[in-house]
Amino acid sequence: MAVVNLYGSRYMTDVANTTPPKKVPFDLQAGKVRYSFDTVEVGATDSANSTYKLARIPTSARVLVGSKLYWDDLTTGAGTPTINLGFAAVDGNGADGASALNDGLAVSAAGSANVVKDHANGGKRVWEHIGLAKDPGGYADVVVTLAAAGVDAAGTISLELMFAGG
Repeated sequence: MAVVNLYGSRYMTDVANTTPPKKVPFDLQAGKVRYSFDTVEVGATDSANSTYKLARIPTSARVLVGSKLYWDDLTTGAGTPTINLGFAAVDGNGADGASALNDGLAVSAAGSANVVKDHANGGKRVWEHIGLAKDPGGYADVVVTLAAAGVDAAGTISLELMFAGG
């Protein structure tokens, strides 16, 4: 075993041990956290590829790992519908990524999941989650998509979203 002294890869690597000292960008540390909560009622006959828009945030915003998605049991036992969580472009700005945040969430039983599937992607900007080379500017809608199969029971999907910057 060895004693190590490491820096976080998001921003500390770029600011630690620099002369003169660099400032940490405000949206990485000490930025304002914004909060959004919304729900949607899913119909018992909603089919695959149905979409539910639950928030609109700037493409430069950083999605925080404390964000959660909640859902009711959306099936009576027939089939295994799943949902994806991602983004839809606003005004054709290219900020599309239907499963950029999380995917394959089974809604055959009530449950919840982190909005950001992989905690290593926490704090990424919307445009980084989508895989764009740069910020297209503007906004993106946070959208849930029914994937794989439709549902056969009505219920609620709720999004508790925290983001910074933007």
